[in-house]
Amino acid sequence: MANANIVYLYSGNTLINTYTTIQAAISAASAFDTIKIGAGTYDENVNVNINGLTIENMPGAQVTILGQGGAYGGALTIASGVFGVTIKSSDGIPGNFVVEGATSGGQTAALYLIGDDDNIKINGITTIAPTSGVAGLNSV
Repeated sequence: MANANIVYLYSGNTLINTYTTIQAAISAASAFDTIKIGAGTYDENVNVNINGLTIENMPGAQVTILGQGGAYGGALTIASGVFGVTIKSSDGIPGNFVVEGATSGGQTAALYLIGDDDNIKINGITTIAPTSGVAGLNSV
């Protein structure tokens, strides 16, 4: 089992580096890399702006991305024009990969696709709508 609150960046089967935030791993990633998230709660807004990226929990790891509100549409946002992204529970258990919108700060949704995206795959995750705000309170 992976260490808690550690994010792993892979190119193919090769481990490139580890990070303490999902966003730091995304910022270091290249197209078609894979980010595997260790167990824990990640209090951050995640912006996916890399084509072909796969983001998943480590097998058996329970992961929650808890949005922080602010200028981001979702706790996990896929930027406009991004293609080929996969967000999934590696073991197919939806409760092992949870994306939850902010409890304050006007976040629109837990998972937010800005638009003009293509071939986005979301598999076996749980999304929970923000509990307050004026912009929508949507799960996706």
